[in-house]
Amino acid sequence: MRGRQSLFVIVTAALVALVGAHSAAACGKRSYAYAGVSGTRAAAGIGASVSTLSLPRVSDGHVAAFVGVGGPGLGPNGSDEWLQIGLSGFAGGVSSVYYEVARPGRAPLYTELKTDVHPGETHRIAVLEQHGRAGWWRVWLDGRAASRPIYLPGSHGRWAPMATAESWTPGRATCNAYSFGFRRVSIAPTPGSRWQRLRDHYTFSDAGYRIVRRSDVAFVAMTAPGAQSSRQLVSVRG
Repeated sequence: MRGRQSLFVIVTAALVALVGAHSAAACGKRSYAYAGVSGTRAAAGIGASVSTLSLPRVSDGHVAAFVGVGGPGLGPNGSDEWLQIGLSGFAGGVSSVYYEVARPGRAPLYTELKTDVHPGETHRIAVLEQHGRAGWWRVWLDGRAASRPIYLPGSHGRWAPMATAESWTPGRATCNAYSFGFRRVSIAPTPGSRWQRLRDHYTFSDAGYRIVRRSDVAFVAMTAPGAQSSRQLVSVRG
């Protein structure tokens, strides 16, 4: 959330590059930390039912749980371009449903869709490319379109989908605590296609955070206090 500091979307290629470079560190040594899943193939959409399982404890910065496509450097000529929708949490227990779009050459735009989200509250969130309109996307909240069509040049057929939790702190060794549940994680392989479960994907977690798998379409992303592990990357083929 740059605007409220942009949610930095990591894609599979970036994950692979970071695995070897990230040495063992305590939670909070990095400004951004992630725990989630990323598809290995391009898709026209991703959706999930996401909930805050406990009140986030944010010392500084923010936490979030989101689904999205695109990322830094993935737009035309290496520009930053992405679209995501999710739950965000800030100091004082403030939580919201938001979406964020980054277009080439523009500052990312953060938009709140719902405020005062409570622990246990579940929302179905999705990003989806429009059928018959290559490169035009919308975000969806609880079965309804929550944005106008958004044009993202060069996006058609190129981006792998992601469902992940995130913690961001402004350069401090601080652990922000969260527990987010993801259920019914699914993708739309092509515009206009039916939703299907996310099959081939990577599961990843930074030091201090972990993934607990509930099934092939459900997981919990949560804080693992005191963890001293390097970034983990596991390939899963459905």
